[in-house]
Amino acid sequence: MAITKNQKRAYLDYIQVQGSISPIFECLKALVEGHIFSIPYETFDIHDSRFDNAVNAPLSLSTRSLLKKFIEQKRGGTCIELNLLLFKMLRNFGFQVMPILSEGIWDQEATPVHQRAKHVAGIVTIGQEKYLIDAAFGSLGLLAPIPLKPGIYQQYSEKFRIIKSPDYEFELQIPKGNTWKSLHGLDVKSTTYKELKAFYRHNLETKLPNSYFQSLFLCTYPYKLCKHKNGRTILVNDTFMIVEHGRTTHHEKIKS
Repeated sequence: MAITKNQKRAYLDYIQVQGSISPIFECLKALVEGHIFSIPYETFDIHDSRFDNAVNAPLSLSTRSLLKKFIEQKRGGTCIELNLLLFKMLRNFGFQVMPILSEGIWDQEATPVHQRAKHVAGIVTIGQEKYLIDAAFGSLGLLAPIPLKPGIYQQYSEKFRIIKSPDYEFELQIPKGNTWKSLHGLDVKSTTYKELKAFYRHNLETKLPNSYFQSLFLCTYPYKLCKHKNGRTILVNDTFMIVEHGRTTHHEKIKS
């Protein structure tokens, strides 16, 4: 279904992006950052679909349903919900977007390659350059597009690194103490909408007790402190935290 002018306008207003949009890097950065800083990552529906006033209601990936959830209900979503809407909007503005299924490495190092939990991300091509975009890797993910080539990249208060990998074409990493730890591994290989829907059903429907998300009650929301600094609010299971400029400023257990 085509995205209407009213839907585009509502989306741009919500993520606070103004002016004309063309498929150039400056616009890509504005759209991706606006999306990430405006819509939280959350897994609430997987645990209790009463948030949508319909117990065990099927989750929808339609543009209308996602816009209603994010903008009208001011909710968040999982990696496929957040990234799929971002992909649809970017394509509507003329960007060349390739959806991919990467493999999560964070806390899955002991799991064999190609058996790790999948993660939805995307690659945008502008001219000769490729950029990794990802609006939804929990409380650790990117805050803006990142060049898909080896290097260290600063995004507000946080650093990310792209490396070549023996197991994948690339790995995305973040600093961990005095070293770097991989978030996920990815290959430059397009996935289909049918594969994304199958991934969605397998990982996110409430009737799958072995799903990774069944044990993860998470909501996380990045915010800007100033031009070059950011913070994140994080609720994971019964722990609530606030991290600002790389430092935990609040930590408490939720008792009820």
